[in-house]
Amino acid sequence: MTNLDIALVVIGAVIAIAGNRYLASIKKKYIDIEQAYAALDAESDEINTEEVVVDSEIDKVKTEEIVLGSEIEKIETEEALVDYELHKCKSEEELADAAIDKINNQVNACVSLENEYLALQKNYQSTKLSIEQYQSKIKASNISVGTVDNVVYERRHKPQDLPILEEKLEQAICTSKSMIKNKTAAICGLGDFTVNDRKAAAKTMVNREIKLRLRCFDNEVSSAMTLADWNNINRLNERVNLAFEEINQRGRMMKIELSEKYLKARLDELNLSYEVSQLKNDIREEEREEQRIQRETEREESRLKASSEKAIADRERMQKLVEQELTKLDYLNEEQRALLAEHQEELDILKQKEVRATSMAQITRAGFVYVISNPMSFGEGVIKIGMTRRLDPNERVHELGDASVPDTFDVHAYFFCEDAPALEKYLHKTFSEKQVNLVNSRREFFFLKPEIAIEEALKAPFDSQRTQ
Repeated sequence: MTNLDIALVVIGAVIAIAGNRYLASIKKKYIDIEQAYAALDAESDEINTEEVVVDSEIDKVKTEEIVLGSEIEKIETEEALVDYELHKCKSEEELADAAIDKINNQVNACVSLENEYLALQKNYQSTKLSIEQYQSKIKASNISVGTVDNVVYERRHKPQDLPILEEKLEQAICTSKSMIKNKTAAICGLGDFTVNDRKAAAKTMVNREIKLRLRCFDNEVSSAMTLADWNNINRLNERVNLAFEEINQRGRMMKIELSEKYLKARLDELNLSYEVSQLKNDIREEEREEQRIQRETEREESRLKASSEKAIADRERMQKLVEQELTKLDYLNEEQRALLAEHQEELDILKQKEVRATSMAQITRAGFVYVISNPMSFGEGVIKIGMTRRLDPNERVHELGDASVPDTFDVHAYFFCEDAPALEKYLHKTFSEKQVNLVNSRREFFFLKPEIAIEEALKAPFDSQRTQ
């Protein structure tokens, strides 16, 4: 074998080896490719699976997208509504701002009016106070007939207190006199000064000013004492106080003023003198009332005596008539017998009247206390409590209801009492606070229900008997 053949063989061997190696490598690559394809198939399957999942997810996302789209549309619709409402709110806000501005203007106007009102109210109060002060001065000065104090003066004492009040009045007079004597009624606060370099002239001037002011004040008090009555005593007190203040005000330049103690002494003198005068009038009224009762008692005694005599005469006349008829009893027919029975009944009545008239004639204070009313004349809730010693109390009630009043009196009760004046006085005293006329206690009208007066009369410590 030639070298060529060897070489060819070698080359062929080499080629074969190389081919085998190349085939092996190709096989390996093929295997790798198949494995790669297998892996790719597996991955493709996975990808397909994932693609299915992704598709489902995509479908789900698309579904959600559709839902979101509808939600977005809904939101856009709501946004449009919100924009509309916002626009509407802005319009309303503008209107509200305009209204607020208007309200602020009105508030400012109200504040201005309030300030004006407060200023007017303050001015009104000061003006009212000034007017009230002037009215008070006018009222204190105007004590003419027909005027009455705003608050009626309340009496605090009874007639039995008269000696004590007279003693207090004397003490008040002595106090004011001693103050004038001791020169403590009025005080000068100028101190030591001179007039034309003379202290005596200054002292004379001060004394003259003090006397002038004391004389003015004392004249006012004396005038008040003269004019004092139940309807003006409070205003007179106020008038004296006003005079005191005015005199002191006019004396400020000289620093001269009346002392409060002197004012109190003079006011005590004014009020005590009024009280004493009123109590003396009450005592005189009581004396006149006692005299009236005495005169009425004497008249009633005469009337009762005449009534007793008349009752005796009527009884004797009827008794004689009955005795005469009894003597003819056997000859009387039925009509005459009936007339005899009537005469006998009448005789019994006349005997009772005779006993009663004789009893009342013997008991000088016996009589009837009556409780009556007249709503048409005096209104509801007003009654009259009075007393009469007549045998028939209706006569007195009929007299009271004569032509001087529009209607007759209604009788609520009669009480027969052996001491009728005492029972009447007891009832008047018990209901004194209910009296219609607080000035004249002789008036017998009271703001009272009849039932209360009747109940009190039945409880009174007197031997009385209700007859109606």
